[in-house]
Amino acid sequence: MRLTTLLDKTVHPNSVQRPPVALIRKAFHAQITSGQHRLIITHGGERQVLSNDQRKATLRVGSSSLTINYDQFNFVIQAVDGNVYLNNTKVQAGMSVPDSCVVTFGDSSEGPYRTFVPMTVLTPEVVL
Repeated sequence: MRLTTLLDKTVHPNSVQRPPVALIRKAFHAQITSGQHRLIITHGGERQVLSNDQRKATLRVGSSSLTINYDQFNFVIQAVDGNVYLNNTKVQAGMSVPDSCVVTFGDSSEGPYRTFVPMTVLTPEVVL
């Protein structure tokens, strides 16, 4: 929801129709930090950073791949191929990357031959 639309609703005559303060704070935070997030991906001893400067990355392990895109508000899974899991949940295009997670390439049948890739989203702190 756009910030201006949300703010317009704060003056609704019926208090039940007004948005909760937590939702307003979240909208302000998203707008203020737009384009300032970073996603740190650690794989194979190397570190890759997605940000406003580099908005897209594809990780490939064996026959599986995962493409992540930054839309200035969230890191979103754009494409997935093969057995890829995010915090033990099968990855689907359109999913948002949580603040801290582990991507697993391969399923449980592969046992110790799976590959684990930690990722962390860094977001500037805003005090409202």
